[in-house]
Amino acid sequence: MQYRTLAQAMFGKRTGTFLNAWPATTDAQVVRQARDVARGSGFGLLACGWTRLQASTGCKSAFLNLFTRVQPFAPGVKFSDLNPVTAGAYHMSDVAYWLGTYNSYNVFRVTPVWTALDAFGRNAECHSRVLRNRNSKYRRRQL
Repeated sequence: MQYRTLAQAMFGKRTGTFLNAWPATTDAQVVRQARDVARGSGFGLLACGWTRLQASTGCKSAFLNLFTRVQPFAPGVKFSDLNPVTAGAYHMSDVAYWLGTYNSYNVFRVTPVWTALDAFGRNAECHSRVLRNRNSKYRRRQL
């Protein structure tokens, strides 16, 4: 399996530890776990480090949020620097959810088609409430 070969090339003598943590026996599992590993070892790893440093040296607690909601793009919409089909939850795509600025995306043309899970549902207030209330009951892990 190519997954094991790549793991061996990347992790050498620690391949067994990696494969125990990220076992994959099917192609679908390989795809999912490769995404998870890439996210956790790239931005996720750096963000965790920054959050820990902020929490240890800053004046306030620090929290890390992983946003995975893919915006519901309008069919056929095109951008010069983003492919809506493969974009996933891209950098800064969470801003509309946190600030409740959904309609700003559609001022000049319809790009996302918001659903009840997005702007017009209870999600908008939920996201804003988490920002306003550090002691929120919503699941957050303090580092």
